[in-house]
Amino acid sequence: MIPPLRQRLDDIPALARHFLVRIAAEEGKRVRGIGTKALDLLAAYRWPGNVRQLENAIFRAVVLSDSEEIGVNEFPQILAQVDADSAPASSSEPWIERSPAVAASLAGRR
Repeated sequence: MIPPLRQRLDDIPALARHFLVRIAAEEGKRVRGIGTKALDLLAAYRWPGNVRQLENAIFRAVVLSDSEEIGVNEFPQILAQVDADSAPASSSEPWIERSPAVAASLAGRR
């Protein structure tokens, strides 16, 4: 049996790049890579949906991206979840800078 993705964090960059190349070609997008901070974010997530959830996250990021590199802003749900899980209780500062759109949507939930 293959261990869950959360136990194979070293596989995330290769899987993410594989999905990105395939999806970008299928969708006719000019996305060429994933930023380092975005890969760090993906590695910090727990991946309860395993590899299929990673593939879906990359698909959404590629389809919605307007640049050649995917960054943390293309993963707003994952960013919000990782922020909620990793932020110290006494700190209100995110560990990764949010885009204005993500910050505004999170502020509306409080």
